[in-house]
Amino acid sequence: AGEVLRKLNLPVYNEETHKGFIRAFRARVMPGSNELMVGIISTKREFSEREAMGKMLWDAANDLRDEQGKPMLLVGVALNVNETPGNAILGPVTMAVRGRSSQTDTVAGLKLQVSFTSFYQNNRHADAILFRPALAMLGDVKGLRIVDGYGGIGAFGLRLLKAGAGHVTIIESSPVACEDARVNLRENGFTNGEVREQPFGSAPLPECDVLVVDPPRAGLQEVGCAAVLAAKPARVLLVSCSLESLARDLALLHEHYRTVAVRLCDLFPHTDHVEAVTLLERR
Repeated sequence: AGEVLRKLNLPVYNEETHKGFIRAFRARVMPGSNELMVGIISTKREFSEREAMGKMLWDAANDLRDEQGKPMLLVGVALNVNETPGNAILGPVTMAVRGRSSQTDTVAGLKLQVSFTSFYQNNRHADAILFRPALAMLGDVKGLRIVDGYGGIGAFGLRLLKAGAGHVTIIESSPVACEDARVNLRENGFTNGEVREQPFGSAPLPECDVLVVDPPRAGLQEVGCAAVLAAKPARVLLVSCSLESLARDLALLHEHYRTVAVRLCDLFPHTDHVEAVTLLERR
């Protein structure tokens, strides 16, 4: 990517001076399907080198193999546009310069659409490291009403439906991820799931037996914890991207919920980042 940008003489964005327009390069491989997508994040939607950039990136990324020597299937070159000054990377608008702007993964017997800006666990073994152990902590979910908070494309919600949950409500604030989740419910044949496009904690949660929450690194914080306490689910499965935020959230929930089990999930080997899955029961 760097070579392509240098050949086309595309200026890198400087967040202090607001000069230049190339913010970042991003590549993602789906662990189950080996689909590859590459993309550029820019402050501009239109620039004269756009089509040439798309072709050069496509040519550079075509016929690549993963670390196991398996061919990767290049499905698209995307352009994401973020015109807002500052250091935020992703913007609200994404278009395909070549191919398409979404990928499809196949995992746990599910077919999942993942758009360029939708969050997705990148670790190739996330199903074994995070999702399967988390669902094992919950045990039998057949017939249960479940809310999947910060649900994204439905990574937890669809797995719970496949495990026999009676109904799953996915709550997610990103419009793009919500559309992915709706597609995923439909494509996998689930009629007992719904998607609510809203920030977690902005409205009362539906009645549920189990609440699964997978917030960003900052954790649930006061607003999210207040939503959990108001909903009063019998059990909460809390997925934390930071042990510091986990400690803060548990302090806010401790009066009404006791910790039953905790599991550490090392999704980022050789770094100091670790995720934790905590099962809570209402006192």
